[in-house]
Amino acid sequence: MPKRLIFHPTGAREQVNLGRDYLFTFQQPDHHSAFYWFERAAQQNESIGHYWMGRVHQCGYGTMKDPHQALKWYLHVWQKGPSVSQFFVRQLLKDFFQLNEIINQC
Repeated sequence: MPKRLIFHPTGAREQVNLGRDYLFTFQQPDHHSAFYWFERAAQQNESIGHYWMGRVHQCGYGTMKDPHQALKWYLHVWQKGPSVSQFFVRQLLKDFFQLNEIINQC
């Protein structure tokens, strides 16, 4: 649980905003706290929370890099309609197929 807060937001949008603050705004980024708040927003079925869970898994912010988990979270958003997550899904799939080609050439 993050330690710097006086209040703890319960709304998913506020939780996402706080997570982004932990990633980008504070003097010292706190990836684990960002992950915590994105996860809380995603648990409320908030699309932007799902998107950020995909990003943290893709980039390894507050968790280990895991393209499979990133894809899972991006697909949650994709199913709800057009979004920036579609770009990341396409990129992950492209990277996956390029990796398979390299492995098959060995």
